[in-house]
Amino acid sequence: MSNLVLHLTSPQRLWLLGLLILWAMLLFGGFAFGSDPEKRYRRMPVWTRMASSATLVLAAWSWWLFVQHTGAGNYALLIAVGMSFGFLGDLAMAKLLPIRNRVAGGIASFGIGHLFYIAALVGFGNLVGLDDAGARWGSVAVWWLLGLVGWWLIVYRGQDATPLHWAAL
Repeated sequence: MSNLVLHLTSPQRLWLLGLLILWAMLLFGGFAFGSDPEKRYRRMPVWTRMASSATLVLAAWSWWLFVQHTGAGNYALLIAVGMSFGFLGDLAMAKLLPIRNRVAGGIASFGIGHLFYIAALVGFGNLVGLDDAGARWGSVAVWWLLGLVGWWLIVYRGQDATPLHWAAL
């Protein structure tokens, strides 16, 4: 576990903190100033959504750059790749990528990103000794069951089944 202690320099910490603050400003500022009083909704403008997502990608790749030769290097790399796929999904859903089916492309990109997050967390769990197969697969089964119930309640219940419903599963 001691090899996971990140000894970031003060400038590195300040850089990551600055990116976190910028991300928060873009995210919450976008909600605050992105409202349309006539339509009564709060929606972030596209530029703040994309900029907040890009800021997270920059932070993830910066963190990997800072820790690539430590015990956290592989974990940070997988998180950065996952964040990059999430950003591609955001770009697709915002109609900023020239793809024919933006919803399917966005869902696929988010899904690939989540596979990288899962790989990062499994690797981290192995590194710190959280590798009991029964506990791991038991928790996966519980979360899959909760996800299935949530999908049924939110997406599927009372609807005619379409390919998009099954893709959301």
